[in-house]
Amino acid sequence: MKEISSLIKRGDFSAAESLCRQQLERQPGDIPAHFFLAFILWRRNQPETALKYCRQTLALNPDNAGLLSDLGNILRELGAYTEALAALDQSLQLRPDHSGTRYNRALVLDALGREQEALPLIDSIGPEEPLFQKARYLRGTIRQGFGDMTGAEADYLTCIEADAGDYGAWYALVSTRRFEPGEAIFSDLKKQLAENSGDNSARQHYLFALAKIHDDAGDYETATDYLLEANRLVNARYDKQKIEKRLQQLCSHFPAARPQKDLASTRMQPVFIVGLPRSGSTLVETLLDRHPDIMALGELEILPRLISDFSRPPDFQEMADLGTRYLDELPDKASQSALVLDKMPENFWRLGYIQAMFPGARIIHCLRDVRDVAISNFFKLYTKGNSFAYSLDSLAHYTACHQAIMKHWLSLMPDRILQLDYASLVGDPDRSIREIMAFLGLDWHEAVPETAPQDKRRIRTASNWQVRQKIYTTAIDRWKRYPRLEKEFTAYYRSFSEARA
Repeated sequence: MKEISSLIKRGDFSAAESLCRQQLERQPGDIPAHFFLAFILWRRNQPETALKYCRQTLALNPDNAGLLSDLGNILRELGAYTEALAALDQSLQLRPDHSGTRYNRALVLDALGREQEALPLIDSIGPEEPLFQKARYLRGTIRQGFGDMTGAEADYLTCIEADAGDYGAWYALVSTRRFEPGEAIFSDLKKQLAENSGDNSARQHYLFALAKIHDDAGDYETATDYLLEANRLVNARYDKQKIEKRLQQLCSHFPAARPQKDLASTRMQPVFIVGLPRSGSTLVETLLDRHPDIMALGELEILPRLISDFSRPPDFQEMADLGTRYLDELPDKASQSALVLDKMPENFWRLGYIQAMFPGARIIHCLRDVRDVAISNFFKLYTKGNSFAYSLDSLAHYTACHQAIMKHWLSLMPDRILQLDYASLVGDPDRSIREIMAFLGLDWHEAVPETAPQDKRRIRTASNWQVRQKIYTTAIDRWKRYPRLEKEFTAYYRSFSEARA
């Protein structure tokens, strides 16, 4: 096992996997070999197989507190939250004072939407414990998601007080409110940037943070300079050929609509909100969630997990089964509502599958000026995905491909897709909401278009601050404040659009 551990530390997962499998051939019940193999397969992006070995490890040894805690972490990373919680609970029964296990249990509860149960675990981790900063940061994200920006700001400042170089906390801090010129944070961030000239990850966070606060202050030229440097530092690997190939494959796989049995006629009805990131989907979801017959479920990972391979032609006989699996994996609370909202923006790639799985499903496609979408994405350092967001060239290409696939879906199912314009929504909320209600077959409800939302649910997207404000129109034509960025993006965008015209 020492040799396997050494290979893992060096990042030689192929050799480590080979040794694990050899060991399991000799000793099928070797517990460390099962655990190491689960870890290796997780790191090698083989989640289903990794999950199998996690389960085998649990079955072989349910009484090792450290092993159970480590397994809980892997299961959490694999999205198997219920099993992760069971492993961590077993670990805590054997070792109740272990702060790392308490913290990881809080992470799982947070992922399950049980934040109120996570908070006491977070609060139990004191300043003398090594995970204190991470615990406070997690509490800050939970508070921020629920709209408690003052509490979130206090938590992030606690992290910074414990470690002035906590760049994640600095980046999170600037998203809690608007900052005014002259506040100390301007000089503090510049100081941190200067002191971290050799740390690429730290510089990214500080540069994006500086861009945001200079945007708050109306200093758009300085914000532009910071944005260009910040995005240049992000090592995002956007593959244009892969996206082009995906577009071609989907148009080929779905030359016409192929409806199957409508599962939604006997169970809750899914409504899918799609579009480019930063196109207004969170605002739409927030408004619709106020209707008594609608429940917002956030950005569900279910469809991306069920439909991840776009290269294989769809088996339409399997579509009904996939629809059943999708509905079975919805949170239990989904059964309490007639309509449920799945707001995973990238599901616009999967509309052909959705139409075959749920012919009765409704799709709301959020539209916004592509220049505003590009600028808004260029401001964000995403925790994962969205590799197209860090280059104006990539943003233009992805936007053009998005429009091409949406044009195709609209030609196949025009009555299933509502095109919702962001400018129209914020300019005349009542009219837009009435249009949505008619599209969904629902009666008007007075609470829906309130202009000063007081939502109690957790909002996990980058728009959690904006959507809790009174509906505003100042984000329209934001691109006009950034002429250098808009000019470059528009040139690329025209080129890509004209190439496929």
